[in-house]
Amino acid sequence: MAHELFSDIASLEERIHSCREEQLALYKRLLELSHAQRGAIARGDTDALLWATEEKGRLIERIDAIDIRLAGLIDDASILAGKEGLSHLCPYKEPGIDSACPLNVKIAQIIKTILETDRENQAILEEAIGAAGDEIKQLDSGGKAVKAYWRRSPESPAGSVDDVF
Repeated sequence: MAHELFSDIASLEERIHSCREEQLALYKRLLELSHAQRGAIARGDTDALLWATEEKGRLIERIDAIDIRLAGLIDDASILAGKEGLSHLCPYKEPGIDSACPLNVKIAQIIKTILETDRENQAILEEAIGAAGDEIKQLDSGGKAVKAYWRRSPESPAGSVDDVF
């Protein structure tokens, strides 16, 4: 009976670890997409920016689904072990990482990098939007100046200024 209980807990722990590995891979892909967004912003490639943003949304949905699965696995492990709120006690320890699971530490580091990258991307995008807004204002002012010139000029061609532009 005790051996069977430990076997069940070990199986759950293995499934938990597998879910964490899957999450880690998805978070790494999210970071790659954040870098892709940066490149798209720099190139002014709105199609690539939209694609990367939508792809990030799909990955976040997958991560959320894994979180739900993990919660159930951890609850099952807690029930079997007779402890409420049992955390993932990973059998895969790594030197220099003082955590129940080294994957949790790696995931946290990647999330931090993603957030920093996304913040930088947002600042670059806001700057690009501001520059585009300034260009639009300059074009609008230039258009108004040309129209005003055409209205004042005695050599204006016949017809409306709007017909010319």
